[in-house]
Amino acid sequence: MAEAAILELGLLLRQQMDAAAKRDEQLTTLVQTTMETVRMSAQSTSRRTPTSVSPNPQTPKQISVERPILLSSSSLSEFTAWEEAWRDYSVCQQLSSQSRETRVSALRQAFDEDLRRFLREGIISMPVHADAGEIIAAVQQYIRRQRNPLLDRIAFYARRQSSGESFDAFYTALREVFTACDFPDMSVCQTCSSRMCSTCPAQLRRVNDDILRDRLVIGIWNNDTRHKLLAESDLTLAL
Repeated sequence: MAEAAILELGLLLRQQMDAAAKRDEQLTTLVQTTMETVRMSAQSTSRRTPTSVSPNPQTPKQISVERPILLSSSSLSEFTAWEEAWRDYSVCQQLSSQSRETRVSALRQAFDEDLRRFLREGIISMPVHADAGEIIAAVQQYIRRQRNPLLDRIAFYARRQSSGESFDAFYTALREVFTACDFPDMSVCQTCSSRMCSTCPAQLRRVNDDILRDRLVIGIWNNDTRHKLLAESDLTLAL
């Protein structure tokens, strides 16, 4: 009986060993199958055409420039120079793409404290929801009212070319002062409000151009140049 029990125990052990070997084989097959599936999935993903995603358009960077400041005591010619600088500043800061409130706030920071107070207290009148352009126009009218045009005309008639000053610089400065003089436009007949009529001269010269031309000739520093200009029978501003 002992021999039979040993044989039975050996058989049982053999069966357990065979079962364990079979489980190992199944587990190895399962691991290999899983790894192959993962590998094939990765290759399929890499070959897949990626979805085209349009990049978000980048907002152009603002250019750092100094904000021009307008003083309440500015002359009209100084206002003109400030307005040109403000237009450049607005472009560099891309204010046109901003809201009305942002544009107006930026503009107020370009005024000195007095102008801001005048706007706040209604000394400079304008619509309630005025945009930057309307505010600039209102400020220009205010500056014009604060200065007698006669003062600018005195400066215009007294302006002469300085020694060493180029003609272009002199002419530009003279035009700036002339703009502030607020001369009436006399390009039309003041009698009949017509450029041509039977009772007035057939062709009316722009009187304002004549005023600027005369002051230009009188104010030139070089006498030889003046004499050459005076030799012209029909001298105009066509430089």
